[in-house]
Amino acid sequence: DLGFIFTDTPRSYIYLQILLKKRIYPNYILYLQNSNNKKIPEINKKNKYTYNTPKEFKKYFGSKVKIKINPIDEIKKFNINYDIYKSTNIHNKNIIKKILSRNEKTFIYSGYSGVILKKSILNTKKNFLHVHGGYLPKFKGSTTNYFSILEENTIGASAIFMNEKIDDGPILFRSKFNLPKKKIEIDFFYDSLIRAIVLFKTLKLYSREKKWPKASKTNSKFKNYYIIHPLLKHIAILK
Repeated sequence: DLGFIFTDTPRSYIYLQILLKKRIYPNYILYLQNSNNKKIPEINKKNKYTYNTPKEFKKYFGSKVKIKINPIDEIKKFNINYDIYKSTNIHNKNIIKKILSRNEKTFIYSGYSGVILKKSILNTKKNFLHVHGGYLPKFKGSTTNYFSILEENTIGASAIFMNEKIDDGPILFRSKFNLPKKKIEIDFFYDSLIRAIVLFKTLKLYSREKKWPKASKTNSKFKNYYIIHPLLKHIAILK
């Protein structure tokens, strides 16, 4: 009963890689394709497409993590049903109509950055499983792992079911991680790795227990963080 809302982002490609490697096959993939159809939006000439896997994560990904430019070949290889919409807007009425028509109860949501789900899609009565880059409920909002580095010298990721508020849904599973050796790669690479691992562990628990895990209810007393100032980010990287 699992769907996957896939986008042209490094996180989606890394999610797909760990799911296929660990034999967790979504029943359906809804691919929101970037309209320019040429490259992943976050990739530029300075980025790589293949990375050596950190030693502690090789059991999840193998020796290499590949950010694939064309996921369709992989999807077809495993006979996964899919649809492609050339839109980055999850709230597009045709996309909502498609989600409503599907039997899957839960969709992995790996959307484009900065999107908060509105009532129009939450009213579909589906669960939207999102992995936030931060240890909830303390670190809610944007670029929280840099604030986490400054405060605790760790980073984290948390699986939640999304609601209308920022990172406020029920926490299913969460985990803290040691800092990578190259902290400059957190945004593009390492953040996606730890989110993918938390996603895999959440789905593994669901598969084993036949129900969604519950790590914690969110606590509204914690503030939302906003995009970190470049100077503070630089200090966090040097820390």
